[in-house]
Amino acid sequence: MVGILTVIALLTSSAEVLLRHLPVPWRWTRWLTLGLSLYGLLWLVASWVTERVWPHQVVGDVLVLCWLLLDEIRLPLASIQELRIELVASAKGRNGLPRDSERALLAVDGRTDASMALTEPTVGLRYCTATRQFRMVPVAVDDPEHLQRVLSRTRSVSYTD
Repeated sequence: MVGILTVIALLTSSAEVLLRHLPVPWRWTRWLTLGLSLYGLLWLVASWVTERVWPHQVVGDVLVLCWLLLDEIRLPLASIQELRIELVASAKGRNGLPRDSERALLAVDGRTDASMALTEPTVGLRYCTATRQFRMVPVAVDDPEHLQRVLSRTRSVSYTD
């Protein structure tokens, strides 16, 4: 849904640049408004790209899971008890970090690819504010098998397909 809205915004913004800013009578104002509009379009495209490229990474002994610049979960590798490769749909197809009971879903396009069970409750950050505690983290990843290989270096993680 967000992808469709982004495409619509890109198309209408592009048309707006041509129809509204180019007829401005003052040359310097025309270039200024055109530059600002193109800069805004660049940010719109960058936002869409960050939704499709999931920037999860292992930093030292911590797995950092991110969604855009809004949500972040830092999991010590030793706290990951089990990894299951399974598709999980988020409630109402929500993206980001919706929470329900004991889970924190880090979903993209309303779905996740892998679920991690934790040995101890942890919290995430949503808009730089701590969330309530959770023990299960379904997460959207590009390649669930690669996540499994990366986590296989940690002896505490077991796997279920």
